[in-house]
Amino acid sequence: QHDTLLRPGQVGGGGRGDTWRSPGGADYLEAAGSLGVPALALYGRDDWMVGEPEARIVADRIRAEILPADGDHFGFFLAGESRWGKVLEWLAA
Repeated sequence: QHDTLLRPGQVGGGGRGDTWRSPGGADYLEAAGSLGVPALALYGRDDWMVGEPEARIVADRIRAEILPADGDHFGFFLAGESRWGKVLEWLAA
């Protein structure tokens, strides 16, 4: 069985607290906390699966800058280059 990165309610919501575990028990937030590189946490403003509260939990743990985007869970990535401006600016900094 492959580990699933994220399921609804897995980070923050659903009474689970600040956890992000795979079905196999791997603690993603614990591992992410050891990142030693700049990170950017993205979330869609209309995302019903991973909204600002969940993105904030991850961003705080990995000391990442957080960037909201218009759209839902996959809308940001499917919208094309028009929504990538701030991400490209962050990468260039």
